[in-house]
Amino acid sequence: MRRIVTLWLCLLAGGFVLSLAWPAPVQAQVTQWAATFYPQNNLSGAPTVTANYTSVQSGALTTLALDFDTVGLTGRPATFPQTDNFSAQFTTNVNFAAGTYRFTLSANQRGVLRIGNPIATPSLDINGQSTRDITLPAGPQQLILEYYEDTGAATVNLNWQLIASGGPTAVPTAGPSPTPVPGGGGGSTAPGTWQAQYFPNFSFTGTPITATVASPSADWGLGSPAGGIPADNFSARFTTIAPFTAGVYRFEVRADDGVRLTVAGLRAIDHWYPSDGSATHVANVYVNGPSSLTLEYYEATGGAFLFYNAVRVPDGTPTSVSLAIANPFPPPVDNTVVQVSAIGQVTAGTLNVRNQPGTGGQVLTKINFGQFYPVIASNSDRSWYLIRVGIIEGWVSARFLRISNETASPVIPPVNLPAPIAPPVIVPTAVPPVVAPGSTGLFLTVTENLIIRSQPNTQSTQRGLIAAGQSAEILGRNSSGTWWYVTQNLQIGWISGRYVVLPAGLDVNRVPVTAR
Repeated sequence: MRRIVTLWLCLLAGGFVLSLAWPAPVQAQVTQWAATFYPQNNLSGAPTVTANYTSVQSGALTTLALDFDTVGLTGRPATFPQTDNFSAQFTTNVNFAAGTYRFTLSANQRGVLRIGNPIATPSLDINGQSTRDITLPAGPQQLILEYYEDTGAATVNLNWQLIASGGPTAVPTAGPSPTPVPGGGGGSTAPGTWQAQYFPNFSFTGTPITATVASPSADWGLGSPAGGIPADNFSARFTTIAPFTAGVYRFEVRADDGVRLTVAGLRAIDHWYPSDGSATHVANVYVNGPSSLTLEYYEATGGAFLFYNAVRVPDGTPTSVSLAIANPFPPPVDNTVVQVSAIGQVTAGTLNVRNQPGTGGQVLTKINFGQFYPVIASNSDRSWYLIRVGIIEGWVSARFLRISNETASPVIPPVNLPAPIAPPVIVPTAVPPVVAPGSTGLFLTVTENLIIRSQPNTQSTQRGLIAAGQSAEILGRNSSGTWWYVTQNLQIGWISGRYVVLPAGLDVNRVPVTAR
């Protein structure tokens, strides 16, 4: 009897220990972001609107997903009515454990992530989607997420997760002065070899004049950089592989007029606007070793010069590392007009019609998705089209206009052409049944960076992303044809029909209805 009682007590004690050791459910952790919205797409203008947003950590993954086409907790604040040509800045502080984190940023149109860490690799600056692994020391870091919207869909998604524990320790508060880096340029560094390309326009189009130079730094005065290149309204691109060693580098540029620098594929400096060259633009960038450099320059009118320099910042020097200083001014306007005779269909939800080619032009009116208008001209690189909307003639971005019926001999149409021309409408003879999705052998192309969703609506969960210009196989559609069920690279889900190009001559009745 004593043996049985002892066994029962042991089992009871063991069960009690097991119950204490059983793991509790993991709760999602949230991080608050403070947001400020601006009525212009360069983080300027007044009044501003403030709001709060939340990113959620589930397991190792932290996600901030925002859709500004909606109003509410994950969209625009109700007090900020703009859907186009605005910008926003989101800030938060995160206490990181030491280690390497994988940051993924996707945005439509442009997103910039800055990490306030003195030894982190450069921040992300993208139109579309980009992923970067960044090693952080233990401690709090400020995250700054900037978003810039022009027209069309307006979304930004950021996530990160720890992929390797351990990392560098915090840097000291003082350090020695920077030292020159071999292969840099601009006078205080040893000369390197750069490949130069000179173009007789702003847009880097046509056949360039090429040369090999020791440094991109030059003072052309009122002259030209090469034969066949005008003294005004030209651009230049300089490329090299710099023999860097791992560490932080300080890049300095000055230019009359515009200049931008790309380091290892990421934009470090972006000042693409007229300038007298008196301002020095600086970016501190962490590189892992030998890195590609691309320095681009344009000259408008008057004097022309370009200065470039790079120095190694000694280890332990406190310095803020970032990429892509936001361009505070619109890019130069290409005012060259080429006659065109064609029909353009709007592919954005709402498209601004401006008084000149460029986002700095005044908005004359707005036109809507699917409408057709006569095209009467373009700028030289066809990045903007001049269309006629009733009695108004204005410029629209070529990114959101599908061109058709272009004549071989351009002629400006007469003033009395109808505008807009009603788009064709496909009406099925009967309401088709809802069926299970399957392969159709048909492919569409997306015109914007699109979120793949679990259901045909903007409130459903996100399953993936498709970048602008990519194709996806059609598996089905909803009954109205406003959403398409697709598959691409093992991603399956719904995308909005507002931003897709369907196969030429497609009979939508061939595509099964897989949802109402």
